[in-house]
Amino acid sequence: MSTPYVLFGILAVINLFSFVVVANDKRKSIRSGTDRTPEGILFFLASAFGAIGVYLAMQTFRHK
Repeated sequence: MSTPYVLFGILAVINLFSFVVVANDKRKSIRSGTDRTPEGILFFLASAFGAIGVYLAMQTFRHK
């Protein structure tokens, strides 16, 4: 297994995790009274190579 495939796999996992976190936050926002994911964590995920996952989740779930 070569290095580019490993790096691509890590990037895919980070973006998938970011997508799931944003989707979960949107689900929590629909239910009032539940604890939501802090905005700082969402920004951190986006800056930590998860921007594609965060962006796709925001477009898919109409998240701010």
